[in-house]
Amino acid sequence: MSTKSAILSVQGSFQEHRAAGEELLNRLDRLDRRASAGKVADYEADAVFKMRLETQEIRVLTYIKERNVPAVADDVRAILRILSRLTETPARSIRCLMAASFALGFDRLAALIRESPAADRLLPLTTALEVELGQEPRVGIEVRKVAEDMRRELAEIRGQLRNAESDSKSRMEG
Repeated sequence: MSTKSAILSVQGSFQEHRAAGEELLNRLDRLDRRASAGKVADYEADAVFKMRLETQEIRVLTYIKERNVPAVADDVRAILRILSRLTETPARSIRCLMAASFALGFDRLAALIRESPAADRLLPLTTALEVELGQEPRVGIEVRKVAEDMRRELAEIRGQLRNAESDSKSRMEG
């Protein structure tokens, strides 16, 4: 279901993508309920969290393409809740949040992160967003260095989004 959802998103079949994503999240919810009732012998919570995280990330990227800002914000909140429960933060998740920052705005994403249970582990990203906004956050040297790397990555994503938007406009005109 995860692969199907991703393929549908890439193909631009957004309605079908949303249906597949919802179905996958519903299945994961049912699995969680069965596991909490002791009806699943080999339940791995981390694997379920990672599957849920991947599904939410794909949905965020689809909602960005659709320019559905409220849905981006809702799924970013879900991603942040999931990240707080994992032992490590996947680089893919950071890139997804960076992409979401262009849809939501740097200030709004930084606020969502600060309000989340994952705020501490995402301090370098919040710092990068604040620097992009012209602020001078007070953080340690290590955090600032990681934030600078993230700012370079933000610039790369900004370029990719501009290219994708130009390609989309060209196809519409052609």
